[in-house]
Amino acid sequence: MALSKIQADSINLADTFAFTGTVSGTKGLVNISQTTEDTRTSISESSGVTFFSFNYNQQLASSKILALVHLNGWGSNSGIVRFNFTYDGSQPQTGRATYQYNDLSYVKIIHGQYFFTGASSTGNKAVTFTYDAANGANCRPFSIWNPNHNEDARTSHLVSNITIMEFNN
Repeated sequence: MALSKIQADSINLADTFAFTGTVSGTKGLVNISQTTEDTRTSISESSGVTFFSFNYNQQLASSKILALVHLNGWGSNSGIVRFNFTYDGSQPQTGRATYQYNDLSYVKIIHGQYFFTGASSTGNKAVTFTYDAANGANCRPFSIWNPNHNEDARTSHLVSNITIMEFNN
């Protein structure tokens, strides 16, 4: 017999339940995925470099997407550069990732946060994170991406990642 109401003392939370139908009124995390890059890479001065290029499997159409970017670098170089995040072929989202530049040859950390409505369909969506100079000049935010003990014996290997969280709309 189906219950139309559940009273506080009528459900055993240790039981296993199978639900059918639609659950309404829920908003929350649908999926979380992290892509990590740990290869120590020399970055040459150029008009731009792609740090990440991968596919994210979007679970719900038009869901909300939060992407968190964390990159580690080493060295003193061009100063300010423009960081670009693209999702599913969208126009690059700029101005949401930066780092504190100084002229010291030391660790540089890039943090970015992007919040947007995902694609109108589910499935694999191309994600890229790149840098360039708005004026087209050669540049680089640092000389080594994912530095390790070769740059400073006091550190271990530093890695970079992008975490994507998908939420109900």
